Amino acid sequence: MTVNHALYTAGWMNEMVIDFAVFNDGNAPAAVNPCIDRSTFVINGTQLSGKDFEWFAFNLGNGPRSIDPLPAGKGTYIEKGGFGQFFQKPGVYRVVWKSDCFESQPVFFRVMPRDK
Repeated sequence: MTVNHALYTAGWMNEMVIDFAVFNDGNAPAAVNPCIDRSTFVINGTQLSGKDFEWFAFNLGNGPRSIDPLPAGKGTYIEKGGFGQFFQKPGVYRVVWKSDCFESQPVFFRVMPRDK
């Protein structure tokens, strides 16, 4: 998982784009779409829940997907926007994308206070 910038400014979070990438490092084709469908987002150690999780699942599941199963040694990604709603306050964020099939390395970025 990657974000398009390491620094953001509060109030300008609509520019945030996240790439969710999956690579099959196994020796056989793997069904990744079910894993993606069961995935969640963890922000500073707190997993999304309720309406936030519903929005995440809908947004990630909506739109084109790769052909499943994913061949061994191949990767795919999903590029999504709209996640800025979760990062409105200034601070450092640690974000992880995970499922029962995978867990991304944490991604860190900062939201800076807006100049007055």
